Amino acid sequence: MASLLVFFLASTTAHCDPGESNPLDSSVEDALKVVIERGTRVPGTAFHLRVNCTDEKGIRGVELYSDGIAIWKNQTQIQVTASTRIELLEALRDKRFYNLADNYGGKQRPERTKVGFKIACEIWLEIGGIQKQSVQQADGEQSARLKSLAATLLDRLEPLVKKGVSARDLEDGLFKLQKNELSAQSFRLRLIELPPNSSSSNGFILRILDGFASRQDYSPGKKAGSQIQESISYCSLEQLTSAILAADMATMPVNLWSDTQIQLEVEVLGHKKSIQARAFSRLKGKAMSIEQQKFDRLMVTLRSFDPHTPVTCKG
Repeated sequence: MASLLVFFLASTTAHCDPGESNPLDSSVEDALKVVIERGTRVPGTAFHLRVNCTDEKGIRGVELYSDGIAIWKNQTQIQVTASTRIELLEALRDKRFYNLADNYGGKQRPERTKVGFKIACEIWLEIGGIQKQSVQQADGEQSARLKSLAATLLDRLEPLVKKGVSARDLEDGLFKLQKNELSAQSFRLRLIELPPNSSSSNGFILRILDGFASRQDYSPGKKAGSQIQESISYCSLEQLTSAILAADMATMPVNLWSDTQIQLEVEVLGHKKSIQARAFSRLKGKAMSIEQQKFDRLMVTLRSFDPHTPVTCKG
């Protein structure tokens, strides 16, 4: 979770004083206020919420999806009821999230650098087709309202972690995905394959993130192809996890042979495995090893995977 801080510290400096919103966004602010208020009165209102915060309680973070699935600290999947989701929207309404500034802090203020515990928080919300983010950087002016709202949201969801689902390791996570004990949101895959330098053909990028899959043509130095996301079905997820488990990817060497350039990364609830394959001269003689053959079979499945093509479940 330390990587959360990278995001906070890399953010731009504040452009509004604390408590002010960007006046250019007043119409969006008004619309957001309306849809949040409506969500508190309409059970089942879909919204996507991300909260990350480093404060007196340590580093905490959660991402809540529109179907009620949430991932806590990228380690545990929890289920959030409709009534609890309404409570979260009520907190966003009552703390006036809609008119928080986009950024706070980021500028050293010598007279205040030794006062208080410096926090770094982020709240991002998408609801009713509107997106809003407010970020507190670690240095400079602090927003008590942003800190209080982030703590309220995290405190409400943290008790649910006790009944959540986690994974011992990558293999355990993949098995739980197959058994439908974990949702697609807990699974991430990123594959980049580029042709040999002498080839004029395109490579491609395959991504699975937040329950959606996309594939696009890609070659360095050229404009990437169009990217259309599709919600990934359970059957598609079963096909991919079966291929990854059959390849025993969790125990594969991190470097393998390929006449193309391949970067593959698979992650389930923070358990990650990355593999780089290319024409390593030291590996050419190992092209027929068991691990290499398993990897080659896995790549056949991944290359043929099309997010837009329906897949039939095995059972």
